[in-house]
Amino acid sequence: MDDLSNLPEHALLERLFAALHAIESAHAAGQDDAQRARQSAALALVQQVCDLGALRSFSPLPTIATMLRGELDARAITSMLVPVERALDKKLRDEDFLIAADDWSRDVRTMPLRLVADSLRSSFNVGGLFRTGECFGIEELVLCGYSADPSDARVCKATLGTHEHVAWRRERRIEDALASCRAEARLTIALESDTAFPALEEIDISWPCALFVGNERHGLPMSFCDRVDARARIPLFGRKNSLNVVSATAIALEQLRRRYEAR
Repeated sequence: MDDLSNLPEHALLERLFAALHAIESAHAAGQDDAQRARQSAALALVQQVCDLGALRSFSPLPTIATMLRGELDARAITSMLVPVERALDKKLRDEDFLIAADDWSRDVRTMPLRLVADSLRSSFNVGGLFRTGECFGIEELVLCGYSADPSDARVCKATLGTHEHVAWRRERRIEDALASCRAEARLTIALESDTAFPALEEIDISWPCALFVGNERHGLPMSFCDRVDARARIPLFGRKNSLNVVSATAIALEQLRRRYEAR
């Protein structure tokens, strides 16, 4: 057994984090024997730390020791990891703990809706649009301006594989995407937060259509909004006047999907 007596608190916490993370990885891979071996090793580590009287300021340690003696499922493993992550100030990204439950055997029913995103700054938001679009059955995602795309590993991680199932392409300018929609006689809708625009539920929808969303901070250019067939917003009732672009898109796509199904 390693000598831990001279290790500083931060190093002990790093050792504990590594041990718990190994349990999580073994559990995720379905390796029961490997999980039990790692669980036993982690318990030995925790017991050694407790015997040394180390990590007195880390109050979750006795609880972790108790849990390690029992049967562990995914929730239990996470409940042990989170306090250690926080104590170490681990800068986790949202995509590091996304749920990856898929059912690719299900029949996919797309609707004739193209989602167009202009100059999104966040790779995670682009990945969120892929996931959201796949869930609601868009037929295509068009990425414009400086929006990242699946050539960026961070986007791929955030899509949870949906970039392999959602058709997508790039357009250099959002105006080019609008022109291609008009050539196909698509109804074009700009989703914005301006209260001068009608609620999405109030506008008439025809199919096929295209939904345009803009930059997280600046939205869509007003000059562009003046050129589409319809401008719409999602009614809000709090003090904030806007939603995260992925949240807003999810609400809009859910409503458009219901209207498509009921057409």
